[in-house]
Amino acid sequence: GSTQSRLSLKAVGFGLWEKFCFFKAQYEKDELFDIIFVLEKDLRMDHSKKQDSLRLNVLDIRLSGKNVDSFHVPVESVDA
Repeated sequence: GSTQSRLSLKAVGFGLWEKFCFFKAQYEKDELFDIIFVLEKDLRMDHSKKQDSLRLNVLDIRLSGKNVDSFHVPVESVDA
């Protein structure tokens, strides 16, 4: 493939477009954002490609500097 296709990743994120638009409207043009994502194998079948492809699964977008682990819900211990 071309150099461009080898150096790029596709991304998917569900329900984040509105949040992104809100951030862009509310904050300074030079404000930084953190993108929380996982790298995953793209499972869609494309028989024209001989190798697997990867994509970013975007989980959240937040202002840079916020607690990155805040989307994890702490597990409380259960008394036995």
